Amino acid sequence: MQQINLEKSKRAERRVLKIKGFYKHLTFFIFINGLLWLFKDTIGVGVFGEAALSNPKFMQWVDWNILIWGIGLAIHAFIVFVRTPRFIKKWEERQYERFMDEEELEKYE
Repeated sequence: MQQINLEKSKRAERRVLKIKGFYKHLTFFIFINGLLWLFKDTIGVGVFGEAALSNPKFMQWVDWNILIWGIGLAIHAFIVFVRTPRFIKKWEERQYERFMDEEELEKYE
């Protein structure tokens, strides 16, 4: 019975860590891309000079950054909140077992 509770506790801890990781990712996304978007024109002029203003398509990299990073964030949210793909679950289990085995070996050394 105690072993079952220990397993549930470890699974819950891993789940909390995944959710925490997602919220960190979301925080960085909002902060970094918010600043980039707010200062888009200033960044272009400050770094690249007046050429950035004369070519409006030049600074579209900020928009592309937000779009591509947003897609990555959506995939991260799907994995954390909806369904973790089987290959990721199996990899996590293998890593967990490996670390547990390493800890056991260190105890006896």
